[in-house]
Amino acid sequence: MNINLSEALKEKMFGDEAVIRHLKSCEDAFSAGNRTALYEAIALCARFQAVIPEWAADVILEGEKALKSGECKDFNDFFCGADNRFESQRARRREERIKANVGNVIGQLTKYRCEGGSLNAEEAFGHVSEITGLPRRDVEEIYRRHGTRIKDIPPGNPGGVSYCSGHGILELPRRSGRPIL
Repeated sequence: MNINLSEALKEKMFGDEAVIRHLKSCEDAFSAGNRTALYEAIALCARFQAVIPEWAADVILEGEKALKSGECKDFNDFFCGADNRFESQRARRREERIKANVGNVIGQLTKYRCEGGSLNAEEAFGHVSEITGLPRRDVEEIYRRHGTRIKDIPPGNPGGVSYCSGHGILELPRRSGRPIL
């Protein structure tokens, strides 16, 4: 489905002020010890052709010196630190699979409940797992994060209420056309 956003909303979501706010949250996260926030800031600058903020430039230059001197053994050590390694590839893939299937799983759980299904974990999550082709634990995780109100739907929907839900993921745009300097 294609959703058209107004120019004002696009500016609010992806304009310079939004990028600056997100870069500030990256700085706060980095200051709190999340070294991967530096990578997020660099990627955000690349996506929106933004100037790397001074705090991130300082850290990158400190890292360059640490890598050359041998204080940091590699880029993983630099971006993650000893206690903050990147998640495993399997965990990142699972997280993306969960994000991509929220709408489908919530819709299937709602339909199952309206057709009289119970929210017994074995039955409901197993049923939706078969329909969607997702692992049952992913279905459970999506329910845990987004679907707890489904339990409020009476089995069989005796009141004939129409239930709907929506979930979407907006791809971040890629800005281009700004001069390099």
